[in-house]
Amino acid sequence: MESNQLLNELAAVSTSALKHVETLDKSKPLIESITVRTNSHSVLFDEIEASAEAKQLKHVETADKSAPVIEPDIVVGKNNRPALLAEIADRSTGQ
Repeated sequence: MESNQLLNELAAVSTSALKHVETLDKSKPLIESITVRTNSHSVLFDEIEASAEAKQLKHVETADKSAPVIEPDIVVGKNNRPALLAEIADRSTGQ
């Protein structure tokens, strides 16, 4: 019933009762005079390949320091999580 009332009220309002609104849409990009040229990447890539074939790269020794450093005296023990969970369950049940 309410939807019928709303539709009746909307139909009763004429479009002349609405005010005109001016908007300023700034969402489009500002592109002024632009000329699109063809690129010459193929020529550039050919030059790179030609210079790479003419010159052989030298071997370089590097020191890779990205691996983690673990001290020799560090020992990783066994995970006792099942025993810990059992102890927590026993304490929570009051045994």
